[in-house]
Amino acid sequence: RKCLIWKALPLDGDSGRIAGTVISEQPFVVQTGRGELQLLRVQLEGEPEVDGDLFALAHGLKNTLLGGQF
Repeated sequence: RKCLIWKALPLDGDSGRIAGTVISEQPFVVQTGRGELQLLRVQLEGEPEVDGDLFALAHGLKNTLLGGQF
């Protein structure tokens, strides 16, 4: 399923990890190819839009590489 990002905030940091790696759940921060991105509002296809932190905690995403299946 697709995960839609409705609201995000670019951050100044760069963890040096592979793009798509979840750095933290609270706040929900993902490494991108150009630094870190805090995901504020997300929606898993077929589900309601939720706060990023709640989404990450509910799915246990810390240290996960996104791009696979939820």
